[in-house]
Amino acid sequence: MNWRKIGAAWLMTALLLNLCAGCNRSEESSGTPAAKLGTETITLEEAVFYTRMLQEQWEISYYDSYGADMWQAKPEFGEGTGETMEEVLKENVMDILTEIHLLCAHAEDYGAELTKEERKTLEARAEAFMKDNTPAVLEAAGATEETVEQFLTYNEQASKTAEFLKEEYEPEIDEAEVRVGKLTYCLFATTGTFDAEGNQTPFTEDELLKVRSDADKFVLRVRELGDITAAGAEISHTVIDVYFNDKTDGGAHELVAQAAREMETGEVSGIIETQEGYYIGVGLSNLINMFDPDVIVLAGGMVKSDKYFWKSMMNEIKRHACFHVSEDRIRISQLNDQVVAYGAYVMAKEAIDGTL
Repeated sequence: MNWRKIGAAWLMTALLLNLCAGCNRSEESSGTPAAKLGTETITLEEAVFYTRMLQEQWEISYYDSYGADMWQAKPEFGEGTGETMEEVLKENVMDILTEIHLLCAHAEDYGAELTKEERKTLEARAEAFMKDNTPAVLEAAGATEETVEQFLTYNEQASKTAEFLKEEYEPEIDEAEVRVGKLTYCLFATTGTFDAEGNQTPFTEDELLKVRSDADKFVLRVRELGDITAAGAEISHTVIDVYFNDKTDGGAHELVAQAAREMETGEVSGIIETQEGYYIGVGLSNLINMFDPDVIVLAGGMVKSDKYFWKSMMNEIKRHACFHVSEDRIRISQLNDQVVAYGAYVMAKEAIDGTL
């Protein structure tokens, strides 16, 4: 994981609760100078503000993984020089502030001045920020309505300058590097069947031969039709589309993606055998990257036989998830197949009690 990129992303989203503003070039920065970047001054008050805001976000996101001593813990990922979470946090803050002020220094070069309407919006956002946060949070961050508006101004000016830079930038694109291919595949399970209690009944040799035969027939039918989606519809099998290139597998198993890279457009491969837990792991990784849940509870007949897929599932989660995921965050439901009934009961009870 790239901690620097995480810090920058939070800056534009949750970190400052949509604090998107810009430098007022006609006013001098107030506060205690901490660093100088050309004509731009980074103040101590500004550094403290960003540090406190980012610190709060990291504690929300990583406390469960690192525990009470998280700030002295060694980050498991990162490209910075920091040996502890505290050091990495400070590096992130300085990287963010450096980028903001460097962009502000060139705002006039690109005509990225703020309009009267934008300035009025900043005033309203600063006022809202002061109302939305507790006195304790504001005191820890050294935030006043004046300083918040000033920091908003820096941030918006940097954002506006960056947009102008993007408009003028004409990159030299290597067509081979950005080429993306579409891969479509169909799964045939070979692990057997699972009953309501999660007990696995492995396929017999004859059943495995039939699965193999069905897969072979499917390949032939795809080649006849020239359309894997249509072939899948004939046997009520769902086909899956992913997009890949030389740098990403697009969510497909690495063996499948590699086979696709070696094929011509429109060509159909033979059967490729993969591990059962791969696709569960990729699916959970997408869920984790979108919502970063504290706990994921798996239910259903198949997951009760987790010994058949748990290791490969966790390997894929570790490969694809943007966040650190310990194994105790992925749990198997203890309610068996009564989970739906329990959920319905709780919803009905809360509705009756008026707490829903």
